[in-house]
Amino acid sequence: MSNLEVVLKSKTRATHTIKFRFLLIIFFITVPSIGLMYSHSYKEKVAGIERSIALTQDISYQVEQVQRKVLNNSRLFLKRLSKEDFLQTPNTSLCSKNLASIVELNPSYINIGVPLVNGDLVCNALPLTKEINVSDRDYIKRAIQEKVFSISRFQLDRATDKVSVNFAYPIFEKDTDKVIALLVTVVSLDWWSEQLSFYNLPKDSVAFISDANDIIVASYPKKAGNIGKNISIYNINKNVDQLSSTNRVYSQTRLYQRGDLNPIKFTIGIPINEIIERTDHAFYQSLAINIVIVIILSLLAILYLSKDILFHINQLLKAIDDLEEGKIANFTTHSSANEIMLLSNKFKRMAAKRLQSEEASIAKSQELASIFTALPDTYIRISETAQILDYKSSEADNLEVLIGKSIDDLFELDVLQTFHSNIDKIKKGQEVPPWKYSRHNKNLIDTFEVRIVKINNSDELIIIIRDISNREKAEKLIWKQANFDSLTNLPNRKMFLETLDNEIIKKTYNEQKLALLFIDLDHFKEVNDTLGHHVGDMLLKEVAQRLSHCIRQSDVVARLGGDEFTIIMNDIASTHVIDETAQRIIDKICEPILIGDNTCYISPSIGVALYPEDFSDAKDLIKAADQAMFAAKKTGRNRYNYYQSIMQESAIKRMTLLTDLRSAVERNEFKLFYQPIIDMQTGEIKKAEALIRWFHPTQGIVPPDQFISLAEETGLIFPIGSWVVKEASEKIKLFSSHFGESFQMSINISPLQFMSSHNNNNEWIKTIEEFKHADAIILEITESLLMNATREIRNKFQLFSNKGVAIAIDDFGTGYSSLAYIKEYDVDFLKIDQSFVSSLQAHSEDYALCEAIVVMAHKLGIQVVAEGVETKEQYQLLKLMRCDFAQGYYFSRPCDEEAFTKLQKQFFV
Repeated sequence: MSNLEVVLKSKTRATHTIKFRFLLIIFFITVPSIGLMYSHSYKEKVAGIERSIALTQDISYQVEQVQRKVLNNSRLFLKRLSKEDFLQTPNTSLCSKNLASIVELNPSYINIGVPLVNGDLVCNALPLTKEINVSDRDYIKRAIQEKVFSISRFQLDRATDKVSVNFAYPIFEKDTDKVIALLVTVVSLDWWSEQLSFYNLPKDSVAFISDANDIIVASYPKKAGNIGKNISIYNINKNVDQLSSTNRVYSQTRLYQRGDLNPIKFTIGIPINEIIERTDHAFYQSLAINIVIVIILSLLAILYLSKDILFHINQLLKAIDDLEEGKIANFTTHSSANEIMLLSNKFKRMAAKRLQSEEASIAKSQELASIFTALPDTYIRISETAQILDYKSSEADNLEVLIGKSIDDLFELDVLQTFHSNIDKIKKGQEVPPWKYSRHNKNLIDTFEVRIVKINNSDELIIIIRDISNREKAEKLIWKQANFDSLTNLPNRKMFLETLDNEIIKKTYNEQKLALLFIDLDHFKEVNDTLGHHVGDMLLKEVAQRLSHCIRQSDVVARLGGDEFTIIMNDIASTHVIDETAQRIIDKICEPILIGDNTCYISPSIGVALYPEDFSDAKDLIKAADQAMFAAKKTGRNRYNYYQSIMQESAIKRMTLLTDLRSAVERNEFKLFYQPIIDMQTGEIKKAEALIRWFHPTQGIVPPDQFISLAEETGLIFPIGSWVVKEASEKIKLFSSHFGESFQMSINISPLQFMSSHNNNNEWIKTIEEFKHADAIILEITESLLMNATREIRNKFQLFSNKGVAIAIDDFGTGYSSLAYIKEYDVDFLKIDQSFVSSLQAHSEDYALCEAIVVMAHKLGIQVVAEGVETKEQYQLLKLMRCDFAQGYYFSRPCDEEAFTKLQKQFFV
């Protein structure tokens, strides 16, 4: 084979290979392009249908909201109207006349009527031509039976002879919950059809309202032939209208349904024929154009392939080589078929590198886009002249329209002034911290936080805006919860202390005065115990309102907790203002408070402390006002007291005594003394009263009247009382051996010990239960305990009675004595109070009272003990009136165990 034939054969092979591969490339390009066109056309079709669906859903939502509003407005309208006085007597001409006037003012209602509970329509806005009874209507029955707002199905209204939907609301007898009639409004279906025509629907769209049975009752366009037919004629499930063969997308929603309310459906259909035809036409047109272009380009490419392709391939190969070596491209031409393979290999290497770079770039771009989308911030990049170069927000789309505009187009004037001011500062190199601005959004206020930073080595700026409205609301809520009382909405203890500190600082600077009022409600615990804590809470709310009305605008009222309130009175020129305010508070709070069916009576005790006369420190001022309040309670309650320095001394003394009292039991500082009780007829010591004494390490003997009340207030009475019972029980056996087996020990029991139900506070009961000689114990109680006896206290009395323990009523005659209590609780002894005995003389009133008590007690089978006998004359008079027992200094002072055992068994009296 000659050289010429070899060259020709190589060229022919190369030419054939290029054509083949080129045609193959054209084929693989053409087929996907057709697929892409089809995919694009399909997406356009789907997008169009989705827009139609979104439109139907949006309109359905609007109709739903309008109809819900109609429903709610009708309910509120009927509720308010039902309370009118003229409806209490609906069978009058005034009722029909008023309803006719109301219908004229409400075009959405064609009629309003009032049927009685038996269904007779007695009052109507329209003139009645016949007797009408609606008792068979389901919605009428429901409104009467359940006393609630009710809605009918679509029905033929008997008063108007029109198809309608009716609303019913019960009319209650004044000041009761008895239903005397119903208030019924009628909405015509013509009104419903008119409502549908208000929506701007696309051509060939349909809309209709159907009832619970899917029967069409209103439609748009208004077609008389559709009314009364089933919605199945539109073939909603297949999106095809059987009447016109129109393809539509439908959306259906329930206008309202609650409980037994009749469900009403709204359906809207929007045609999609035009969308389908338009996208199909665009696809076929694009397909034809694409095929023509491919054919023409293929013919041109093949025609010039042999002349131009190889030339350019050689140039490209040379250029690639030069670029790989970092040289300028040096183009040369060769006509060898092997260059195709070289071109392919070189292109693959270059393409691989480029793909890697592009993938990295795309990944980075996607990462940044994801970050922007995830962040709740708006990002604006602006030029030096405040022109918007880029805009990104996670809450908005289609923001390209803002690019090129100025930030002046985004913000209001007052906000822009701050923006431009801070931008100028940043341009000058100054540091600008984040700042906030607000924007009104309907009835709400949205708050935003703004940061501006400068891009390095550029004049461009980045503005970052974050919506912090929810954070601001949360912070305000947290602040309110931390500073205001949740029950009364008054400032709480924390807020009060801060306010008081601030006011003292102001008054110190301005050399002004203020007054602090400490208010505690008298006997508030009794309200909680008898009426319940919910009534107590309502009472506190009412007291808070009354206090707020009693003070000046410059004053501050707060609730510290429980039933304690405080008032800070500012700018006090004289105590006259304080007196007026305190008395006004007392008068206002003492007024009866009606809570439900309960009428509560409450009174305040008020303590007043002055700044700076009393104290200049907030804590000391509060203590002073508290002490003054405590003094007001001590002196009778329902009054106000000013602080006096002696109160502080008394409080310190009381606190010191309380501190010592807490450890007195552990340090064994208590000791029992015993005072004998004499049998008046024999003169023998038959009994003794155990009396506690506190041997204080520094103050000496502290009598019970100085620490018993304190022990009761703090709960220390429980361990002290248990110790007394245990100690006295242990001495009974010793004293019985000396004074006889019939000897009895009288022990004073605090009412709190009886009232407590906690096991740890009832150890004294266990001591008596386990004591073998319980019949040698006499428990002395006060009359007040019998008056407030609960079932639990009664059970304890029964327990003691079964054990043989005797009961004595101490200080008889000074309290609320009642024969009923004495008889009911099987009392064994009455102890005549020493106030009657101390001035006892023959033929005196005290003698008559004592004698009457003795006679009465003996008639009831009760023995009598006279307390405080100090003279022989008193003793003889008591013996004369046949009093059973006596005790007092005339016989012996209270003495310790050793001295008591040395007493003679029988006194010479």
